[in-house]
Amino acid sequence: REAGKLYLDGVAEVREAVDFCRYYANRAEETFREGSPLEGRGVIVCISPWNFPLAIFLGQVTAALAAGNAVIAKPAEQTSLVAARAAELILESGVPGSAFHLVPGPGRVIGNQLINDPRIAGVAFTGSTETAQLINQALAKRPGVPLPLIAETGGQNAMIVDSTALPEQVVQDAIISGFQSAGQRCSALRVLFVQEDIADKLCDMLVGAMKELRVGDPKFLDIDVGPVIDEKSRKVLEAHAERMKKEAKLLHACDTLPECEGGNFFAPHCFEIPSINVLEREVFGPVVHVVRYKARDIDKILDQINASGYGLTLGIHSRIDTTVREISQKLRVGNCYVNRNQIGAVVGVQPFGGQGKSGTGPKAGGPHYVERFAKPIAHENTISNDEASDDRAPIIVKDVIASNEYAAMLAAQEEWQATDGNARVTILEKLSAKMEASGNDALIAGADHVANFAALSENGFVAPTRMPGPTGETNDLYCQGRGVYLVQADKDADAAKVIRHLGAALAAGNAVILAGDQKWLADIPALAQQAGLPAKLVKAVGANTGLGAMYDGDIAGVSCVASLDRVTSFKQLLAKRDGAILSLISDSGAEDDGALPDEAFLHRFATEKTITINTTAAGGNASLMSMEED
Repeated sequence: REAGKLYLDGVAEVREAVDFCRYYANRAEETFREGSPLEGRGVIVCISPWNFPLAIFLGQVTAALAAGNAVIAKPAEQTSLVAARAAELILESGVPGSAFHLVPGPGRVIGNQLINDPRIAGVAFTGSTETAQLINQALAKRPGVPLPLIAETGGQNAMIVDSTALPEQVVQDAIISGFQSAGQRCSALRVLFVQEDIADKLCDMLVGAMKELRVGDPKFLDIDVGPVIDEKSRKVLEAHAERMKKEAKLLHACDTLPECEGGNFFAPHCFEIPSINVLEREVFGPVVHVVRYKARDIDKILDQINASGYGLTLGIHSRIDTTVREISQKLRVGNCYVNRNQIGAVVGVQPFGGQGKSGTGPKAGGPHYVERFAKPIAHENTISNDEASDDRAPIIVKDVIASNEYAAMLAAQEEWQATDGNARVTILEKLSAKMEASGNDALIAGADHVANFAALSENGFVAPTRMPGPTGETNDLYCQGRGVYLVQADKDADAAKVIRHLGAALAAGNAVILAGDQKWLADIPALAQQAGLPAKLVKAVGANTGLGAMYDGDIAGVSCVASLDRVTSFKQLLAKRDGAILSLISDSGAEDDGALPDEAFLHRFATEKTITINTTAAGGNASLMSMEED
């Protein structure tokens, strides 16, 4: 009631919250079994949103607790009552009061106090992209090892419909994806791309379906759309609607019931716009924008979606397998849904989270989420590189890499990612052998790391992980490269460590810029090409050029073998960037990413994509025909 949810949405959220509790408990048993090299980090701050005040709240908290941390939970101020009841249940379940604390109140005041407290060891955040950036900048000011920020943010979510789609199913899925929960889901449909050949018919059907929606008080079971969360949100939506009425074509606006007067109700709207570029930011509410496209322009549409920088959910409606495959592979999104709606990800079945400006990963409800709340177990001989490094000069950005070189590397990365997984393993094994035979002590020292990560990539990278799910649907979790990764090496960096970073980045599917002043780094691109990696996939540059890439280069992440002083400088440089929050994988000799076991280290270089396919929409699940009775 506090969030204005329908009964349908409330029941579904309780189920999701229960799923989180059970799934993360099971993952903790697997991750922290006897002999595990991981342990809890300390105190984790969990900042949850109002749109899923129970499920996301409990998801963050239970994952952090399961990893062995204490938790300070800061719920959205609009839904503090739900959080208070959840907190009571947490303590009743046996969680010690010393390990869990609820801190309700204004986000701007309490959030700032918590984020800037030197005693915290990490942050889980779900909310706006802008707030995530502010949190990232605050954490970057702290000296030493980077703290994990697990951010799930917004998206400019699209659904692409071609002329082979079943119109009735498209309309049903667009209505559910765009207007259920009053459009206040991170995954909700914002832009509906329709091939022009069927656009008139589809838009007429969509308007007809919208006319059947009932907007009103969610306490009544016959209501389809309830209120938005508060007056501020309503006014933002009203302002957007007024702008669209002047700049776009209004296809339909639903009516509200008389009793909605005086409340925070905003009726579902549907506009036709010429391009996704008309939208300056995410419109968080029941508004769907339709864009017509010509079949020959599909690549331009995909480029526009990628150029937005957001990558949370995507819907595809097509009966052509090659079309589905090409679109799902090209678009950099976290969750792709084929021939079904694009909301309601199920824990442990459809791990949820975005790419780019839509999130940092790892995915909530997925196999790698809990371990991100952990750190390597401290050992007495663990020391920082600070004592040995004399590479502490202030960062001065001088040299830059041309934009066309980044484009060439990204094209090579896409080619590498599309290469058969087993072939990638073989190529990396060849690279390891060439390093071993090079006669260069530095390359020989790290050659085994390349072969090791090639072998590890056979689990989850060579082929997707088939997640459990219902008959008539497949759910595959892909671990993929993020794009172009920068590996920055101090001048006295251990060669084996640097090549460990290179091997992990390549095995995860990335292109790599090797930045450092060591002469042996310059030999690696040629060896990589000789081994069969795409030309331009690996590039060696000087240390200052690497700093230029950190400043404003078209990179997807940074890893470094450097002193803690330098790591702190790198964090602050990356935090000043606009756009996506970039991960910094540090290897300073302290208790940081460099001390992670190899499998966990490999996943730090990867992003995850879940592809869910409604197999019944294309004739059913053929695998059922080959099943034998017991």
